[in-house]
Amino acid sequence: MSQFLWHKIVDQVLGIAHASKLGLGSKTYRKTKLRAGSRIVIKSFRKKLRVKKTRLKKSQTRQKEYLAQKEKTRLLVQDRLMYFIEKYHELGIDLKPSGRIAIRDSKTRWGSCSSKRNLNFHWKRGIILSHLSDYVIVHEICHLKEFNHGKQFWELVGLVCPQYSECREELKVIHLS
Repeated sequence: MSQFLWHKIVDQVLGIAHASKLGLGSKTYRKTKLRAGSRIVIKSFRKKLRVKKTRLKKSQTRQKEYLAQKEKTRLLVQDRLMYFIEKYHELGIDLKPSGRIAIRDSKTRWGSCSSKRNLNFHWKRGIILSHLSDYVIVHEICHLKEFNHGKQFWELVGLVCPQYSECREELKVIHLS
């Protein structure tokens, strides 16, 4: 939302003369920019109006979508996780997670592996293309053996997912939010 629109909203709500009486002149609210996802809250405090901008919380529709998709994603992850663990086991590599497997709503990551061997996956993993989803799972279970992105890690990923570099590029253009 532009700065001009913010001025116009405050001017309409309070009136220019009334806003200046309350000390909301150019130094206070005219320098404030209202970003997308923000709102203005006007509160009465000791017989004075205060204008405050706040960030909106996660939209309710996104929250509902997350909760509806979370269990579906969990089932898909568990199924594919066991499949790839078995594939690595056939190659003589033991990659069993000893921690928990969680489905989260992170802002920037498709998945992660903690030092406690917990595997976390983004809930949208269940709605992306299957080869990308498989790459995310393979990537994270390989961290159970190699906790870095060194040469040995990428060789381990390449054993089961030889097209991993193309998958990485495709995931970079998909936005999580």
